[in-house]
Amino acid sequence: MKRKVMKPFSYMLLGLLLAICFTVSVGAKEIEIDGKFSDWDSVEKTSMTSTFYQDIAFVQKGNMLYMYAKENSTNSWEKYFSYTAPTLMLKNGQEHALIIEETSSTGNKSNLRVRKQSGYEVLSGSVGKRDKSRTYLYELAIPLDEFGDVASVRLFTDYSSTQTIQVLSSGNDDSTTQEAGTTENVTPEETPEEIVAPSSNGKITIDGNFSDWDNYPHIFLTNWNMPENERNANNCRSLSIAVDDDNIYFHVKMIGGWNDPFNGNEYMLSVGDYGVSLNMVLPDHRTLPQYNLSPNQYELKIYYKNKSAHLDDETLIDDAKGKLVVYSNGPDEVEVMIPKEIFRIIYGIEVNDVKEITLTNPNLFDHGISSSATSTAPYLGVVICLASVGIALLLLNRRRWMKHEKIEREK
Repeated sequence: MKRKVMKPFSYMLLGLLLAICFTVSVGAKEIEIDGKFSDWDSVEKTSMTSTFYQDIAFVQKGNMLYMYAKENSTNSWEKYFSYTAPTLMLKNGQEHALIIEETSSTGNKSNLRVRKQSGYEVLSGSVGKRDKSRTYLYELAIPLDEFGDVASVRLFTDYSSTQTIQVLSSGNDDSTTQEAGTTENVTPEETPEEIVAPSSNGKITIDGNFSDWDNYPHIFLTNWNMPENERNANNCRSLSIAVDDDNIYFHVKMIGGWNDPFNGNEYMLSVGDYGVSLNMVLPDHRTLPQYNLSPNQYELKIYYKNKSAHLDDETLIDDAKGKLVVYSNGPDEVEVMIPKEIFRIIYGIEVNDVKEITLTNPNLFDHGISSSATSTAPYLGVVICLASVGIALLLLNRRRWMKHEKIEREK
């Protein structure tokens, strides 16, 4: 009888010990952000065929989200992580967009961290390591104290397409799955009713209706290295510049593929060798970007920054105009008019015979745009080229030379 009682008891004790051992072994499999990646060997990963990635995995342990990524990149300058823009999709239905950035690098090794797209604040406690094996790998730890439980993460796997990766919870060995999805072309809703109709004479009117820009050439620009043939409205900002007898105009449309609110800082508008630094703010002096503006149109106050002895560092340009339109389902859009008079005020020069206009912004555009034009018409779209107008000027000089040769021959 005693032996019969002890036998089941022994089995129960053995089972309890095995359960304890199993629990200890799972708990010991902690992910360390050390750039070695061996602790990811037992984690099921999502395999994919994309421009950026081969494998990705997410694991949530407590208030920490861990990310593993195997890139297709073999070159240190191909920093695909900076384009990834992961969006945390919480179990409560909320979404929080993030940015991955490099803080330092030595050889093939990099340190990473995470910022919030909203407010561009560094997410305290975030840490990451990137290192090259045959290709680049990186791992991240993302604190979730501000967010909560994550159901999935949507991220860019090339310059214009996204995928959604399900998140594994602690101790869960279920396969990580993905939902294929592409970023759709975003078509803004109708502009708010109070925005007036565009003028019918073709001249640009700063009214928050952008159809009068349809006749002007635009180019796709961004502030990272991206091949020209991969640029589009979902991964780049759109930019155009124009001029008439009295004013210089520019039009900016932000990225359509993710939350990319208009940034109003550090626009350098140059005519020849003379530049004016512009900042654009809301009428109540709130700076831009603002991440929670309601869909509507907003007037912009435009200031120039100049450290000349007789000028304030920031001065309102009285006759400048700007309109920002925020859509509920499309990228922010802005049009601006700057009087040429500002160059006379600051530098004492007239800019009626404009040969070159350049607009740059280190926050938004890799090279900005330059134009080659003369203001011989009341509204003249300018020919846009990338980086500099060197090629345009070379062609212009060549045409003048050929014309001169023809005249000489006819003499």
